[in-house]
Amino acid sequence: MSASDSSPGGTSTRLVALEAARGAAALVVLIHHFELAFAPTLKIALQSTPVGWLQNGAGAVIFFFVLSGYVLTFRSFVQRNGSRLGMDAAKRWPRLWLAPAVSVIAGALVLITGVNANEAAAALSGSQWLQAFGNAHLPAGFHPDLGDALVQSVTLWVGANAGYNSSLWTMQWELLGSFVVFALAALLIGRPLRWAMPIVLVLAAALSVLVPYVVPFIFGCALAYLHARRTRRPTRAMGVALLLIGLLLLCCEDPDRMYLVLAALPEKDQVLAGIYLQSMGAFALIAALRSDLEPLVDGHVARWLGRLSFPIYLVQVIAICTLGSDVFVWTATMPTVVHYGATAVVTLAMTMLLAIPFAYLDEWWRRLVGRVTRRSAVAAS
Repeated sequence: MSASDSSPGGTSTRLVALEAARGAAALVVLIHHFELAFAPTLKIALQSTPVGWLQNGAGAVIFFFVLSGYVLTFRSFVQRNGSRLGMDAAKRWPRLWLAPAVSVIAGALVLITGVNANEAAAALSGSQWLQAFGNAHLPAGFHPDLGDALVQSVTLWVGANAGYNSSLWTMQWELLGSFVVFALAALLIGRPLRWAMPIVLVLAAALSVLVPYVVPFIFGCALAYLHARRTRRPTRAMGVALLLIGLLLLCCEDPDRMYLVLAALPEKDQVLAGIYLQSMGAFALIAALRSDLEPLVDGHVARWLGRLSFPIYLVQVIAICTLGSDVFVWTATMPTVVHYGATAVVTLAMTMLLAIPFAYLDEWWRRLVGRVTRRSAVAAS
C-alpha cells in the first residue's frame, strides 16, 4: 500500500474518497491483526461471513493493490499523456522507502530493548501469530541488530523476510506492481477500448501464473483507463449496489461458508481465485466511490484518514506487540468486556499516536524526492 497523488479529471490534486477508503482499509488490517493476536477464535468465526470484510486483512491488502494501480495511472489516462510515467517509475522506490525503513528500525529497537510483551500475551490468547512477533518467522537463536535492520529495509523490497515488521511483506508487490502498471499505462494511453481490454486480459492471465499478487494492480489500471474515458458517473443507487457487491466479494478469505465452493479447487487455485474475487470486490468498491456517492466522502476527517493510512499500516504490529500486549496481560483477571475493550482502545490509541509522526515524515520525504527528481529531469534536459 502507498500514499499516491492523483487528479480526478484534472480538477483536483487528490481523490479524497479513495484516500479515505485507503485509511478505512488500513483499519481493517488493524482489526485483522488485533483478532489474530488477542481473539483468534473470533477471527475464525467471522471469516467468509457477510461481515467478514470488516476483518479481512487479506482483502484489504488486495484493495490497496487495486487502488495503487488506479491512482498511479489515472492522471496519465485523463491527460492522455504518458510523459510522466517514466519519471514516476524512477522515483517510485525512493518515495516509498523511508517510512517503511524507519518502521523496520523501530521494530528492531523494540526487540533490542525488550519492551515487547507479545510472548506473554500469546500465552494467554493462544495466538501463534502473536507468539512469533506478528508472524515474523524469526530464525532460532535470532538476535536483533540495527545493522541487520538497515539491510532488511532494502532487501525486503526484493522479497527478503520482513522480520522486524511483518506487515512489510507487501512492499515487494507494491513496488513490482507499480512498475507493471506504469508499463501497462504506457501501452494503453491513446488506444481504443477494443485494443486496450485484450491487452489487459492477456497480461493478467500471464501474470496470474508467475506473480499473482500483481494482478490486482492490473485491475486498478484497467478501471483508471475506463474512468478516464467516461462522460457520466454512476448514480447513487448504482453506487450503493456496487458498494454492496464489492464488500461481499471482499468477504472472501477462506474456502468456507459463503465461499465454500472454492474448497473444490486445488490449494494453489484457491489462493488465485481468492485474489481474483477480492480484486473484483476492490474494483467494484472503487467504482462505487467514484459514483455520485463520492461527494459524500469528503472533509477534514476523510483527508486525515487518507493521510494516516500508510502510517497506520506501518506501525500497527509494533503497537500490538508492545503496549497492546502489555494491557492484554495486565487486564487478564478483569471482566471480559474490560479485558478486550481496554486492549482494543489502547492498541488503537497507540497505533494512531505512532502513525502521526510517520505521516509527517512520509509527506516531507515524498515532497523532497519529488523536488530532487524534477530538478534532475530539468538538468538532464
